[in-house]
Amino acid sequence: MELKFRAYSTITEIMTNWQDIEDCRNLQKLMGLNHVVVTQWTGLLDKNGKEIYEGDLIKTLDNRILPVIFKEGCFGFENNLENKQFAYFTKALTTAIEVVGNIYKIK
Repeated sequence: MELKFRAYSTITEIMTNWQDIEDCRNLQKLMGLNHVVVTQWTGLLDKNGKEIYEGDLIKTLDNRILPVIFKEGCFGFENNLENKQFAYFTKALTTAIEVVGNIYKIK
């Protein structure tokens, strides 16, 4: 899996994509800033072929909107918000979900 990141500035409210921060020195600099949140690509694509990142909001088959999180060494989402049951991403699962925004800015 290729490692990709993106960065969100809480000051400018702009999401910077991987192509703009691909240089490791830029990534290290961004990670040191308090107003920047760096998120990682899960390595998976949604049903429309869009890359899924930590912090994205996904729409499930039952039309729930849930955030993508990193937990227990894996990417996924909390399937049941009441008891926080964690669902790990699989390639089969991602063919049924759609990225509809992110926790920083909803489309």
